[in-house]
Amino acid sequence: MTTPFPRRVSNCFCGLCTASLLAFLLLSARATGQTTTQPSTWTGPASRQAFANQFAKIKKGMTAGEVASILGKPDDVCIDFDHVYPVANDTDEIWAYGTDHHRGFPTLGTVYIDYQGKVQDLAGTTGAADVVSKLGETELRRLLRLLFQAGRKSFSTGRFEPRATIVAVNALQPAGKEAGIGVLHEFFQLFPSAGIGSSGIFGVVLASFEAQPPAQTFWHDLSWFPEDTAPFPVFPLCIVDDVPLAIGNEGPTAGAPISAAAVLDSRAKIAAWRTKPLAPTNNPTSVLAELDSLLSPRLQQTVQTDVERQILRLVDTVFQYDPDDLDSADAIDTDFRAASRQFRTAQIHWDARRECYVAGDGATFPPNDPAGYPLTVYAPPIPGGPGYRVRIALERRGSKSIGIEITRFSDGRDPPVRVRVASMSQPPRSLYTTTVTPFGGAATVQGSFVLSPGQGVQIQVSTDDGSWTSPTYKP
Repeated sequence: MTTPFPRRVSNCFCGLCTASLLAFLLLSARATGQTTTQPSTWTGPASRQAFANQFAKIKKGMTAGEVASILGKPDDVCIDFDHVYPVANDTDEIWAYGTDHHRGFPTLGTVYIDYQGKVQDLAGTTGAADVVSKLGETELRRLLRLLFQAGRKSFSTGRFEPRATIVAVNALQPAGKEAGIGVLHEFFQLFPSAGIGSSGIFGVVLASFEAQPPAQTFWHDLSWFPEDTAPFPVFPLCIVDDVPLAIGNEGPTAGAPISAAAVLDSRAKIAAWRTKPLAPTNNPTSVLAELDSLLSPRLQQTVQTDVERQILRLVDTVFQYDPDDLDSADAIDTDFRAASRQFRTAQIHWDARRECYVAGDGATFPPNDPAGYPLTVYAPPIPGGPGYRVRIALERRGSKSIGIEITRFSDGRDPPVRVRVASMSQPPRSLYTTTVTPFGGAATVQGSFVLSPGQGVQIQVSTDDGSWTSPTYKP
């Protein structure tokens, strides 16, 4: 597609024809994986309601140029591999308004642009006048961004992030029930997909209310359901010593997904708003033993590894581990035992002001956040038919793993795209290969390969019409 403003890609022009070069330049500046903050460029009315009035003019099928003429340039532009928004196959770019940094939360609205340069989908504020009058625009945006940090994570037992939930719940708590619920509804308005499916926002919704009778559960798979439901008034969330844990996913394994907005409305009718912030125990690894005391042996065995994984994420500011370890049950257990031994002797404690665990002297490690690694994007100059483009995105996920995404855009049935990631050794060794098959529209393939820090690779792309080799990629 042709965007009305530049975005960041890697600087690889090898063999471009004039038309391809122009298209490439219009996509340019995502250079060599560096992510830089993009300042707000919207020059329209300053109020949320004024933006909502403009946003209401955006319709599906409009061109990107028409969107830019109504809303101005977005504050940020993302692609699928930025791991910010769930997207459809044909999505090319996501235009975000109201962000304060790259991959930040769009506190005003989002427009999805397809590979043909037209509006595919959109979600934006309708004004939220009541919430703005109670909290102010600055505080509303702060709370929305914290909800996003929790909501972008998964509520599945293997991926739940307790600390992001604690931070969001504690930020909402002083707002009170009416304003807090209003903020959550504005979040669902801006980010509808977070309200349906395995989103961490379920944990925030459930933990924002007092866990008191009458109990409710939000789970339909009885094979996971605890025999005694009394200790679990909001199952599948469980709060032990003020540490929220997911011990089941957010909804049924079959049938319609549960709506977080519906869960919010249900809790609002029967439960009081949380009266004090969450204050996790100073011995977080002891939480597993306390949870085990509430579960049957069958469920203990089922959830142990996933709960250990969640607690490791919670304590990563005082205990270092390789993020790749979280993919291995044996490595998780080894790391958890090491953390337990360390915490029995170290004077770690929960710092309420910084909202994380700290050492006795206040020291911390930077949290493990894969989204913090730079993203590198290549636009190989491979010839093809109308609308034909190839985009390759790479990002380090941990000390050993690199994620890769190959997207092929085409208006016709162009030839398959073959991609090979080769080591710099002699002879080169294949680390990853795939083929993206042809059909009209867009097609995406995602995968990963192992690459230690300091090692380099080259990405080789070929079709029946040409080939391209990247510069050395050394994350």
